[in-house]
Amino acid sequence: MEYAFLALVWLLWCFCHSALISMGVTGYLKQRLGDRFRYYRLAYNGFSLVTLVSVALYAYSIRSGSVFSWEGYWRIVQVSLLAVSLFLFLAGGRHL
Repeated sequence: MEYAFLALVWLLWCFCHSALISMGVTGYLKQRLGDRFRYYRLAYNGFSLVTLVSVALYAYSIRSGSVFSWEGYWRIVQVSLLAVSLFLFLAGGRHL
């Protein structure tokens, strides 16, 4: 049951994280906030960091066996996913 709730929390976090940076939301906020919109990215990153840490701490607090183990050929998938995520992180940073 804890894992189902954890999955729901992660899904909710991912949805909010993506929705808050979507063009629709940022366009709306740009109109509403006017000149103060320049602080939105700072607030967005702060909110994302605080909520991500909260979700990660909850995930860490669940003391049970691992759900999935990266063994054998799955290690290649793990390293590939990490490489892609690092590339996307760096590419996103360059875009900013």
